[in-house]
Amino acid sequence: MNPIDEVRPESFFDAFIVPLHRVNARRGIRYLELDPAEGSGWGTVVSRTGGSEKFAADDFDGEAMLKRLAEYWSTTGDANLSKLAPFLAALRLVLLAPPSAVEPEPGLTDFVYPLF
Repeated sequence: MNPIDEVRPESFFDAFIVPLHRVNARRGIRYLELDPAEGSGWGTVVSRTGGSEKFAADDFDGEAMLKRLAEYWSTTGDANLSKLAPFLAALRLVLLAPPSAVEPEPGLTDFVYPLF
């Protein structure tokens, strides 16, 4: 990830999620489709557990979850979501940082004049 691609929590949705939604809308890709006219969302059962897995709480944290999610996205062939994974990991680190470690936004200078 380039320094230019800095992940800021306040701009993450606009910078990453909205463009991904637009690309997927153009391609006709929809996640969590709610329109019942498209057919049923029910399918055949693939496994007895329905695909659920057991994880040990000790060795499964946010970082490991994002890594497994990225692996899942790459195996399902969703390149756009796979590209989003490093940015999600960086956003997680930003959100976990203590408030003092996050630099405050620069305030307005004395040279700002009202335009009215």
